[in-house]
Amino acid sequence: MLHETCIVEQNALEADKDTKCQAMVDAQVNVWEVASAHTGSKSCDFLADASGCSDFDSLEAWVLNLKGSISTARADYVSKTGLCNDATTLYDDKVQECIGVNGDYESKKSDCAGALSTAEVAICTFGSRFQEKCEKLDTVNALVTEVTDGSEATQSEASRIDEWSATQTVKCILQSYQEGGTFNEAGQATCTSGIDYAGSVGTMDYKATEITAQTTAEMLSCTETHITFSDSTWATGSTSADYVETTPYAVGVTLRPISATFASFC
Repeated sequence: MLHETCIVEQNALEADKDTKCQAMVDAQVNVWEVASAHTGSKSCDFLADASGCSDFDSLEAWVLNLKGSISTARADYVSKTGLCNDATTLYDDKVQECIGVNGDYESKKSDCAGALSTAEVAICTFGSRFQEKCEKLDTVNALVTEVTDGSEATQSEASRIDEWSATQTVKCILQSYQEGGTFNEAGQATCTSGIDYAGSVGTMDYKATEITAQTTAEMLSCTETHITFSDSTWATGSTSADYVETTPYAVGVTLRPISATFASFC
């Protein structure tokens, strides 16, 4: 049972109890008074009526009638007391039931809040590591671009090949001269044609396969603006009816710079 439903039932039982117990209170006192016809000094004339007394007979009849009214009023009070007691018992039982239901609700609410807090801490910890990954990816990509593009960059591979080739050409010419050769275009051409940078030095491994494997949709590509951490989440509110399962739990994230807050709750 929802806590709110229990409270609605409790309130209805309380209203019923109050009505019945007020009826008991109203019936508690039965007010009566002696009729004016029976007040004052009365007499019995035994000579005129040797077997009776009209004033007393009238009073006796009135008393019997009053006794009947009082008995009826007493029975009504007893009945209403029973109804009040029964209604009070039902109300008290419902109060205890609602306390139990509310305890379950508050306990579950506390469990949910704790689980959310734990999840958010885990997400923020993950976010810090993910930002580190993206920073390292940016560093690698920048290095690869510096190596592969242009000739002015410090790490330019093209410049490195040109410098190595020029060095090897000079070395070849000097060696040829030392062996009795001459400085001429033919000798330089021979030295140049023998240069094999890839074979002598090797080729650059840019780890493209490994980088691609680490930036798939499943592994996260460092281009995300939102990340889904669960297939569903829960809307919450002040009542248990507000707790409903909704759409996947996707969190807006900031990946750069590394000092940025990963998610709003971090």
